[in-house]
Amino acid sequence: MNYHVGAGAADYGPFAWRDRIQTVPSLPGSGEQWINNLTPLLRALASAGQADEAVTVAGFNGPIAVAELVKKLGPSLVARRDNRVVLAEGVEQWIHTSDPELLILHLHRHVRLVGELLSLLSDGPCSHDDLRVVANARYGMNWDALDQLRKRTTWLRASGHIELYGGAVHLTTAGAALSAWLPLGEPEDMAPGSVTEVAKAHPVIGQILESLNTQGHGVRTEARSLLLASPDGVGQLEVLSKATYAATSEVGEEALDELFQRYGLALASARQARASLRFLGLIERVGMGRWSTTAAARAWLESNDDLDLVRIVHANVWFIGEILHELHNGPADAAALAARSTQYGRDGLRVPGIRTRFALLRACGVLEKFDHQRFQLTPVGRALLNDLPCADRVETGSQSTIPTSGTEPTVQEPTTAARIADELIEAMHDSRHPTRFEVAVRDALRYLGLEAEHLSGSAQTDVAAILPLPAEKLVLAVEAKTSADGPVSDHEVSSQGLREHRAKISAATTVLVGPEFHRRVHADAAADSCLAVLHARTLAEAVLLHSQAPFSPHELQALFATEMTADDRGAELQQHHEARLRQLGVLNAVIMQLDLEMRDENPMYDGNWLGPNEIRRDLRKLGILHETIVQALQFLSSPFIDALEEHKGRYRLVGPAELVAARLQSAMKSLQ
Repeated sequence: MNYHVGAGAADYGPFAWRDRIQTVPSLPGSGEQWINNLTPLLRALASAGQADEAVTVAGFNGPIAVAELVKKLGPSLVARRDNRVVLAEGVEQWIHTSDPELLILHLHRHVRLVGELLSLLSDGPCSHDDLRVVANARYGMNWDALDQLRKRTTWLRASGHIELYGGAVHLTTAGAALSAWLPLGEPEDMAPGSVTEVAKAHPVIGQILESLNTQGHGVRTEARSLLLASPDGVGQLEVLSKATYAATSEVGEEALDELFQRYGLALASARQARASLRFLGLIERVGMGRWSTTAAARAWLESNDDLDLVRIVHANVWFIGEILHELHNGPADAAALAARSTQYGRDGLRVPGIRTRFALLRACGVLEKFDHQRFQLTPVGRALLNDLPCADRVETGSQSTIPTSGTEPTVQEPTTAARIADELIEAMHDSRHPTRFEVAVRDALRYLGLEAEHLSGSAQTDVAAILPLPAEKLVLAVEAKTSADGPVSDHEVSSQGLREHRAKISAATTVLVGPEFHRRVHADAAADSCLAVLHARTLAEAVLLHSQAPFSPHELQALFATEMTADDRGAELQQHHEARLRQLGVLNAVIMQLDLEMRDENPMYDGNWLGPNEIRRDLRKLGILHETIVQALQFLSSPFIDALEEHKGRYRLVGPAELVAARLQSAMKSLQ
């Protein structure tokens, strides 16, 4: 059977396994109504003005946050672009048909183990846990809980392809018919740690890699504001190669800027993209306003091997090959790697810088998406590991002491957020040593700024914690529950015991922390105004996000609010985090724009002055409000920072961008 549906219709054949994501969409409300509710939800999202607003959809109580819906639906159905929500390719066509089978075909194309589940059931019914075991063994899904599997079976039940009864999942006639012809996927490489053959580096590129062993890694630039153009329908590598090729016979910077502008970049962004070519080691200055490709870049164009590009970039840019080494032991997201970047002897990178590196490495075929946020090595990436001489890991910063409540002695905390988060994830499954998880939860809460004391023992809560809200402190009784496999059973949660533990420390709220909880526990929490359920992964993610942009106690209430579900907490914190990063991003964008103007040999105004209107125009693609730019300029020019000079409403840097960073760091240190 052909899986091209209709004349000129979308192709529903599955992507390569490494290009399919691991996270399947989910919807608010009953799973039986997911397919019926999907069309109005998608239409509402497509018509939403901004990604930070809320929409009202028939059949749902009250407005729903667009950001929450985008997170639940995921990139197989929707995506954010320039703060707007757009439908994924093929989704608009499905809306017009509303055929459940076409939706399953679409999900199968984008998401791992959708159609493959039907194949697993072709030999007979299976329980969810049996399916999980087979999925892990045959497809490397790495599931330690049933959440993602149940979401897949929910879609397949709603579409009529499977049924659930007698404690097992059964294939229907429609499911068997679809499975009979559906093209399936499988991991390109299931052998743990195995590699594939890759071509050796071009000799010229091999020499610059070797030079790292003699010159050291100090020659690599931090490139914190890399801009890699990725216009719609055009890959990053295509833009990079065309820009590099354009400079093979020497070119003026205006011509390079015009090339980037043809790809839709504003002039300011085009200049930043040109600067990024230099950071990447692809072009070098050969005269006043004149640029030419480097010898290494010419070697890349000659070999036409994307791995040679990775080698060049690694030799010139800090924290490229180090990402591959950090992912050698398993997938991770940008926040985790941003935290780990502090362990290589320099100030850590921010999440946007890691994401830019992820995008380049993925385009070159060395990384693939593991799920919505995490990336993992491809076989090619593993093969490249030993080809890139990397900086040594060092522990930076001294161990800090965290004030404790009560009489417990001061405890030295782990030196990085990544270590705290990793310990949480590992300890939540260590049921033989429950105290280990209790201590990990305490350490995580302390890192977030709570006062936390490990109590445990008979008739006591595991951790007593205080969230220091400005008006009134919130006392929490925290119960840490481990599970070696699957969700924590409702039999392990005693309502009477929770009340007694809470009363002993006069706590307002009990917080259950664990890997996952039985649905009856979630139902009990929904009915109890004093009980909150918190997934350990959400707490670990909060720690990593906090290391990048610290949360206020008010924002941290999302972790413990009893009116929120466990699934909603992460999305709420992510919104707070992204809002904070947007503010920091405005500062960075303004500084970089003024820095570009200062370095420009043909400045817009004599003396390198820029006003808010000029900056807003050059940064218009970022959608920054005029008022926000003015606030950033006023902050940077205040006597406390003194990074900008002001003259008749225009501003310029008092020195290079590095000086601005040093001034900001100095102000931060004075507060510590």
